[in-house]
Amino acid sequence: MGKRSRGSGATPGSEGWHRRTVLTSLATATLGGLAGCSSGSDDTETTDRTAQQVSTGTDSVPQESSVTATRQYRVDAANSGHTSEERGPGEEPVEKWSEFLTTIRFITPAVVDGSVHIGPELSAADGSTLWDGDFYERTPAVAGRYLYSVNYGELNVVSLDDTLNEWNAYYASNPSAPTAVGDTAYIGHDRGRLFALTTPGEDNEGFQADAEEVWSFQQPDDPKSGLETGAFLTPAVAGGTVYARSPTHLYALDASDGAVKWDRTDVAGGLPAVVDGTIYLPAGEKIVARSTTDGTKEWESRVGSANPVAVANGVVYANGQKLHALDTTDGSVLWETELPGSEATPDGFPTSEGLPSRMQSFGVSAPPVVANGTVYATNGGTITAVAAGTGAIQWSYETRGTGVWTPAVADGELYVVVSEAMPMETDNYGHILALTEP
Repeated sequence: MGKRSRGSGATPGSEGWHRRTVLTSLATATLGGLAGCSSGSDDTETTDRTAQQVSTGTDSVPQESSVTATRQYRVDAANSGHTSEERGPGEEPVEKWSEFLTTIRFITPAVVDGSVHIGPELSAADGSTLWDGDFYERTPAVAGRYLYSVNYGELNVVSLDDTLNEWNAYYASNPSAPTAVGDTAYIGHDRGRLFALTTPGEDNEGFQADAEEVWSFQQPDDPKSGLETGAFLTPAVAGGTVYARSPTHLYALDASDGAVKWDRTDVAGGLPAVVDGTIYLPAGEKIVARSTTDGTKEWESRVGSANPVAVANGVVYANGQKLHALDTTDGSVLWETELPGSEATPDGFPTSEGLPSRMQSFGVSAPPVVANGTVYATNGGTITAVAAGTGAIQWSYETRGTGVWTPAVADGELYVVVSEAMPMETDNYGHILALTEP
């Protein structure tokens, strides 16, 4: 198998996007016209391109596709954390395979067509390496025949039909995890910028054309301090609208051209999940629900988590070592379950929010994921399956690790990144684990 090439022609830290070895950067779209306007995942031999590419221009609205496995950070483009088409192990699982990695990042793998994408591309069947790449900095996204990944300040776009890069986008620092819909990637940047970028189409002569920026949005500086307003989190895309959260604003932008539909500054919360006309924002000790129509508050819960939430079948699931289920109509608590796993945390190690980012995995719960009536949640080094309707624990599995991130769910199995590092170690190492039914 040929190794995928990294795009060239730009120095990390400068911004631009390039297709394969094409060095010509595209003209940057004007940002000023959009001014006025949000804490917290299969390779074959190289072949001719026969699949039709549908371009997403500024006069069309991207359509969300159905989800059949974990393909983005929060499962789908709406950040729902829910898949109705997949299931994980229904009974206490056994290890299918485990692969040690000298460097890891806390991401959720994207699992597509028998491949587990985490940077290295592994076989879902046995964990063998299909392609030995750098570990992604953010959870990758797969839409259609493209995989979008972030590594070292670079958005890297690869066609799953071959082994070569399509194009790259370079940023001054690491952007958010991408949200992909059709042939468009939506990605946040730490200087109050949000981009919509397309995959390349074909030119008039049938050759691959350069990628295009559909639109970009620049959040104004804070009017009081004059300072930049900070990073956009991974946006949610639903119903032709991009919902983006920055430290100071919640925006609703038209997905086709980036025009501002509405924005709010009276907002608390982190990464948005959008389901059935409501935006759900985790806000530490509470969850806040807001209308997609204008951002007005619908309700505020008395319990919550700083983690992104999962939303499925009229219930919001929030994980913060204790898993809560909230009614989507009013935020009332339906049930709560104490998750096992705190014993996996090193003795005496603090779990406060002030920990350095590389240490925040120890004893801290990851965002939950819901599949086929089961909530999969983590705490410390333990993964637990909880009945979505009742909160009853179905099974728990202790990994050989000190911290576990949100698992990917696909084909009755779980794929999860596990840290083995101790608190004061400067490197984060561990393994990726595949769990299956006995």
